[in-house]
Amino acid sequence: MGYMGFGMKKEVFTRKPKEALKKIKETYGNDIVRAKTYKIESASKQTLLTIRQKIADQKESALIRSILIFSASCFLGVLLAAYWSDLIKWWFMQ
Repeated sequence: MGYMGFGMKKEVFTRKPKEALKKIKETYGNDIVRAKTYKIESASKQTLLTIRQKIADQKESALIRSILIFSASCFLGVLLAAYWSDLIKWWFMQ
């Protein structure tokens, strides 16, 4: 099976390392400390509650923002339609 974008090459695709990665490897070697990944099971109940509350707050603020944007666009649409209808009436009355 080939790799997408490389035709039907069957050999392993190798590339030159990026310059930044090369410098990091020169500085730190192969023993780079990676960021830890945390699992939900290992988090405390208070941490989970805080995270859930932040997510709920973000969802609520996004909903309020979208409702405000929708309301403002509807109001502007009605104003624009009223303006254009008056303009069209004025144009045909002349």
